[in-house]
Amino acid sequence: MLLMLATLACTKGEDSGDSDSAAPCEDNVWGADADADGYGSASFTLTGCEQPVGYVDNTDDCDDTNSDYYPGAMVWLDDDGDGYGAAEQVASDCEGFVDNGDDCDDGDAEVNPDADEVCDDGIDNDCSGDAPECGLSGEVLLGSAWAVISGDAGDQLGGPVRGVGDWNSDGRDDFAVSARGDDTAGDGAGAVLIYTSGGAMDLGKADAKTTWTGAGASSGIFGVWPVGGDITGDGKDDLAVSSRNDEAVYLLPYGKLGNHSVTEGVTLSGTEGNVDFATLGQIGDLNGDGTPDLVVNAQKSNLAATKAGATWVFYGPIASDSNEADIGFRLTGANEGDQAGGLSGLGDVDGDGLADFAVGAPFADGTGTDSGAVYIITNEGGADAPLADLASSILWGGDGDQAGWAIAPAGDHDGDGTLDVLIGVQRDDANTSNGNEGAVHVITSLVAGESDIETVAAVRMVGDAVDDRVSNCASGDANADGNPDILVGVRFNDEAGTDSGSVYLFYGPLPSGTTDMGNANAQILGQGAGDGLGAPATFGGDLNADGVQDLLMGARWNDSNGEDSGRVYVLPGGGI
Repeated sequence: MLLMLATLACTKGEDSGDSDSAAPCEDNVWGADADADGYGSASFTLTGCEQPVGYVDNTDDCDDTNSDYYPGAMVWLDDDGDGYGAAEQVASDCEGFVDNGDDCDDGDAEVNPDADEVCDDGIDNDCSGDAPECGLSGEVLLGSAWAVISGDAGDQLGGPVRGVGDWNSDGRDDFAVSARGDDTAGDGAGAVLIYTSGGAMDLGKADAKTTWTGAGASSGIFGVWPVGGDITGDGKDDLAVSSRNDEAVYLLPYGKLGNHSVTEGVTLSGTEGNVDFATLGQIGDLNGDGTPDLVVNAQKSNLAATKAGATWVFYGPIASDSNEADIGFRLTGANEGDQAGGLSGLGDVDGDGLADFAVGAPFADGTGTDSGAVYIITNEGGADAPLADLASSILWGGDGDQAGWAIAPAGDHDGDGTLDVLIGVQRDDANTSNGNEGAVHVITSLVAGESDIETVAAVRMVGDAVDDRVSNCASGDANADGNPDILVGVRFNDEAGTDSGSVYLFYGPLPSGTTDMGNANAQILGQGAGDGLGAPATFGGDLNADGVQDLLMGARWNDSNGEDSGRVYVLPGGGI
């Protein structure tokens, strides 16, 4: 319409026959000036000889929606083309300039206020003013867990819990959960359930991809460890589960789905005198033959002396049902009542290319009554022998400490190329006399012969409340920075209610010396009194497929789904 009016205005004199009318006007291109800055838009124009309302005689505007952005205005150079400028200057034209100076790195288009922050790359990706570490921090509530698995009344779901790697060959890490009170195969038969990772979950037992039920009533199946390869020789990796009541270990093939009895696997039985033949650990290849081996503890074994304890070593392959006396050899506790029953694989701590392990005897009387001892075994010898004779190092707790309940590999905490060891001492009187606060020690240098745990520890993480009994520990990398982190479970912590429990996360490497639980980078609180969160607490693998190891923990006395139904929680290591 404006164009038509402009045309009529130019031809009116000629059409009327008025000899005095002016010569016809020349058409101009008029640019719309929506922001009224005197500069028109090249995208919205009209042609005519008279200026339409809202238009100007140029099309030079840089941005007709912003009156501050036009040729000659003070604007910001946008060298990386991300829409955010950095260097303020006068625009000679509209190219390469924007109307803001919000960029913090105009040489990188991936860095600007709209970018997502990337964990631990040292770059302020979103121009927020800092480049924070990613991950869990401060006080963390379990209500925001990525996955929650609940048992039924009496199940005691969640003790223990374990990452098992890729159970069903789908390329993702999976995890196992014990429910020692499960009644599927009889009253108190117990079960181990395998959950395959996926999206965020709120699950029950029926959601398990695989359920291994106990051999029968009162089996109380509970122990669970991935063997770390194929120990039975059937071409499939194996999972070891155990029952103290059955005094048996069951070797189960990876990949099975649905419901199965543990009796479908290979059964390794204890014989008379091997009381509590059931404690497991992931050990590795002890003798260098390429097949994983198995170590099983009988904490109250009477073979050497009453409740001295015994550790049985079995070289793989174990292809058929057998008992420890036929195919294994034993390493026995030193004295009556030692109860040499703690156990953990350590990796290769002495650098000889073979797997090593540790045995804890919490009631050994080395430096005082029930001081406890940890035996480091770097050469198992291949024949029956006392633990003390084979140990390359013997680490003693203090009087009444009961060292040896908890042992775990620590990774290479100090970066010297040698693997380190975690030792939990649940009755360490860390801050008071007879306080039983407990402590976890990082041993970075194993001394040949006998030594005191507290003396040789590079790092000592102590409980900060009476009767917390800090002990359970694990190592992994929760923030993907390449340094080993430490997870400490404290089932007797009272901060959320009596014995509600807590789990503490320390990002490594830790400085040498003593620190307490209050200095942890994150604390995960139990949900209620009596839950006992942290009795199992470990790194479960990358369960949500974000490239970061996740935290797996149980509260087997949680009552959310009935008394002692139990719960398991998965928290993403990269943060919630």
